[in-house]
Amino acid sequence: MCEPVTFATASGGPWLPCEDSEGHILPRLESLIGDDERVAEAEFGFAVDIAQAGNKLFVFVGAPGDDKAYIFSCSEGSCAILSNWRLIQEIDTPFRPYGNRFGAAVASDGEYAAIGAPGASGVLWLRLNKSGTWDEVRSLTCARIRDCDATIGPEFGAALAVRNSEILVGSPGEDVGDFSHAGAAYVLKLSEAGNLLTDPVRYDARAVQGWDPSTSANFGKAVSMTDKFYLIGAPYAVGESGEENAGAVYSIPIGTPATENPEAPPDVTLAAPTNVRASDGTAPDRIQVRWNDESDSEDGHVIYRSREGGTLEELGQVGANVEFYDDFEAAAGEAYTYCVIAFFGNVGQTDPVCDIGWRPPNGTIAGRVAVKEGGGTDGAQVCLLPSPNKSLLFDGYGGYAEAVVGEALDIEKALTIEAWIRPTDVTGSRFVVFKDSAFAMAIEEGHLRYDLFNNSTNKWDVSYTETSTAIVPGEWTHVAATHDDGNDITLFRDGVQVGFWERNENIRLFGDSLSIGAAIQEDRTRGAFFKGEMDEVRIW
Repeated sequence: MCEPVTFATASGGPWLPCEDSEGHILPRLESLIGDDERVAEAEFGFAVDIAQAGNKLFVFVGAPGDDKAYIFSCSEGSCAILSNWRLIQEIDTPFRPYGNRFGAAVASDGEYAAIGAPGASGVLWLRLNKSGTWDEVRSLTCARIRDCDATIGPEFGAALAVRNSEILVGSPGEDVGDFSHAGAAYVLKLSEAGNLLTDPVRYDARAVQGWDPSTSANFGKAVSMTDKFYLIGAPYAVGESGEENAGAVYSIPIGTPATENPEAPPDVTLAAPTNVRASDGTAPDRIQVRWNDESDSEDGHVIYRSREGGTLEELGQVGANVEFYDDFEAAAGEAYTYCVIAFFGNVGQTDPVCDIGWRPPNGTIAGRVAVKEGGGTDGAQVCLLPSPNKSLLFDGYGGYAEAVVGEALDIEKALTIEAWIRPTDVTGSRFVVFKDSAFAMAIEEGHLRYDLFNNSTNKWDVSYTETSTAIVPGEWTHVAATHDDGNDITLFRDGVQVGFWERNENIRLFGDSLSIGAAIQEDRTRGAFFKGEMDEVRIW
């Protein structure tokens, strides 16, 4: 017999070890939760499970009164000492509204875990990652499961069992035909993609030959599973001789055909979306996911996302007939896989259709450059290939583009320079275009400036700056500068003239180098860097 003995932790909180027959001490884990995190009537310990992965033990504890679940961990062999345990995750309910009793059921096999929220008829699915914490694979509700009737509060998720990539979910409040709260259970599996459901399998009492549902039996109130059988408890089932609330346990061999819900909505044919496409760097602040809706009766679409080599995770949902989703959380310069499915209530969902998309990178290239064979090299240059429909992002600290100068830019008479710019910093001088010993266009303290090289003095001492309203950082603006055959200078912003100057001297339009996003200084280095995005630079 294991007798409880009260001790005190270093922080002063109580914990209650219990020594078993082998001398192991099992501490009270709630003392690892900060005093300010504990709440009255949280029901910490309402559901518990323990699982092993490698040399670590994981303990899952539900606190449905607070809509939370906790995961504790320790290394095998040291778990008798409270200080070796760690609270590694505190998980809040992903379901709404609050008060859905998230944590009323927990289960794990060491690789996967599940947490039930029967008040929302939902289950959160987790998977252990390489760092020893648990990632959310997906959350799902009864309304997304074929044949599960979410309209009557079925308490889907009230009991759970996990084995490999399979979850057995109890739904004890579900009606079966005319039998209210007769109950059901669902077998859910992961697809090869890592998180999408394959077709779920539903069971009620009819899965066992000779048995019929009974009112308020609560089939699915308790569940367990082996590699050969599903065990499902129905604590209030009518006994063999008609005894009320006698209870029963059903053993259902794996592979037993599913039992359909006679109360489920009529069958609806869903068509998977087509032409799913994720943007390839065309939007600087997001990845745009678009598709063609091929169903007439779907409730909506679900969008999933994964990094290269990662697991697909649910990103968001949109309503019926919507054909787009914008991902503002994607990191710049990283490729993602996006998948889209159509779903209809408790009828089911389509197979995913996927595409890869990315945001343009916004970093700088620095450090030692090595050739393929491994040796270092100096003076390396990074070349940018033309990218239609994509803007170029300048960091404002050293990034610029240099164009190969040919005879096409040795313009002798009339000249126009134009560009779309979206500066994020308009302080000081920020050059848009700079042609060596010829002309330049820049932003000077928020205003458009045009510079000319003076043939008489052989210096950059001719400059024109417009004085209209300052350019707003973060907004796209079209800027242009022209000089005509008579060498008159005109500046434009968004197609509106903002400056005009008459000149009689000849303007030198020849030059050696053309720099975009920076000025060429006297020592041939670059400076006065543009910060922000630039697109459609034209000189003609």
